[in-house]
Amino acid sequence: RCIEGAARPPVQVNTWGDALYAVFDEALDGARFAWALLQRMNSTDWAAQGLPPDSRIRVGLHTGPVFCAHDPVIGRDNHFGRSVTLAARIEPIAQPGTLYASEAFAATLAGEPGHGFTVEYLGLQPLAKGFGEQRLYRLDRSDG
Repeated sequence: RCIEGAARPPVQVNTWGDALYAVFDEALDGARFAWALLQRMNSTDWAAQGLPPDSRIRVGLHTGPVFCAHDPVIGRDNHFGRSVTLAARIEPIAQPGTLYASEAFAATLAGEPGHGFTVEYLGLQPLAKGFGEQRLYRLDRSDG
């Protein structure tokens, strides 16, 4: 429902293991979608779905070069590159129920006037799977 309801939906969306993977043309569109998804997931009655009642998602956001090409394994176009991998390494370290973003994402968002997000610096953080360290930020809505 979040995908269908997005003002500017992802250019690609897919599941990836236990994750939802979405590619956007603009960082602000990705932030807005991620926030809407997070709010929907945080308000879900997980116990009614047969899952632990405290289930929460984590979101990792990054902006950077992403390449689109035909993927012969899945038989359609796919997006890939180091930026995709970086976002995937941010997500596992995010606190459940939050949006974490790379410095590149936070800086790009800061360049969008009136974006409606607050950005809290979390410091240099080690990424999942030994992918190095990155300066990370937590995103929240400044308008509630």
